[in-house]
Amino acid sequence: MFIRGDRQSGGLHHPLRQGTKPLHHIIDHRPVLAPLLRPDLTPVQYDHALKALHGVQAQPQAAILELFARHPSLFDCNGPLSRQRWDEFFQFADAACPQQNWDSAAGAATATVEAIKAHLDACRARLAESP
Repeated sequence: MFIRGDRQSGGLHHPLRQGTKPLHHIIDHRPVLAPLLRPDLTPVQYDHALKALHGVQAQPQAAILELFARHPSLFDCNGPLSRQRWDEFFQFADAACPQQNWDSAAGAATATVEAIKAHLDACRARLAESP
């Protein structure tokens, strides 16, 4: 799922994006994931990156897919309603998270990204140890 860069940044979206932007850059450039950004990506590098990402994404993705299976019209992340759904999500997030809580929400998002970074580092260490 991607959020288009042309969306007007406002509300909770802006502090979340700004708070996690440096960490996303760090994660994108971890040795396990950095090859995904290069045109000379090998099948082995791709396999390692997918395995590392799977460890982070598997459980939340399963829960999300279960929710969508029960409520198929809830969110269409790739179809014609995608942009509208993202806007609806951010309107909901803005209403559910008062402005005085935006910093703590951004902090929670930052902590999550830090945990993902640590997971990727652990994956890299395991890959370095394996034959």
